[in-house]
Amino acid sequence: MVFVGCQKRVETGLTTADFPIARQYVSFCSGNSIKSKQHKEIVVIIERDGHHVELSKLGGTITEWSYRGAEILFPRGEVVRRGEKKIRGGMHACFPNFGPVAKEFGLPQHGPFCEIEGVETNGDSVVFNNNSVWGLVGESCQVITRVAVSGQAITYLLTTNLKSPGKSLRINPGIHPYFRTPQGAARIVLRGEKPMFVVGSQMEAATRSFTAPGPATVEIFGLGTVEIYSSFDRPKQKIVIWRDSADYICVSPVIALPEFYGTNKCPELRYGCALEAVWTFLFIPE
Repeated sequence: MVFVGCQKRVETGLTTADFPIARQYVSFCSGNSIKSKQHKEIVVIIERDGHHVELSKLGGTITEWSYRGAEILFPRGEVVRRGEKKIRGGMHACFPNFGPVAKEFGLPQHGPFCEIEGVETNGDSVVFNNNSVWGLVGESCQVITRVAVSGQAITYLLTTNLKSPGKSLRINPGIHPYFRTPQGAARIVLRGEKPMFVVGSQMEAATRSFTAPGPATVEIFGLGTVEIYSSFDRPKQKIVIWRDSADYICVSPVIALPEFYGTNKCPELRYGCALEAVWTFLFIPE
């Protein structure tokens, strides 16, 4: 399969059947768990095929991702926005919800998962056993996050299951990457859509949502192109675009738009049946 972006041809050796089921082609590798001086937390370091990935025990967050020296993600850390301290950067899973939800669920925006510490790291994964990820629902569950690299692609897997017999919940996980924009601008192209959404440095504190068939392409001026694939992109992939700074752009694949959390537009998580979300990001240097 040939991907074209930024006028570069990249042979991946994949076929269309390889997407969106990432398990068919990714290679998992054992990382080293260390105490990161920069992030002051336990992280798993994965270095392979030119990738450098740091996976934090806190929320299973990818705090760093670079490919052959090119830093793709904005460094995760504390910033000041409108006089308030915020955590920005990296790439984190939003679980069990992406975006804001109704107050009745008792869940913060993007869910509480990114603030929960995993109970263990294991090679390329972080394991969580915690009731608090569900907010007011308080159901017992297990969540495992895992990272794989192959060629120019990185894949993030999130697997979860309920531990309470007879229970079921409608959930809407997503993933929230902060792509670095060294020139302050990017172009987002959605397959099957003629319009291209161009993000200039003047766009701040804005959110836009799109639904389109196939993957999304993020052309980052001065860096390269990222193609985004999701295990939930059939028949159409849902993308939320957001930024509050010219330093980065968030292009997040979601299962359903945030306003539909808890409805039948979201997948049902049932006792005894694991749900797996898979997101693949293919980077093509400029």
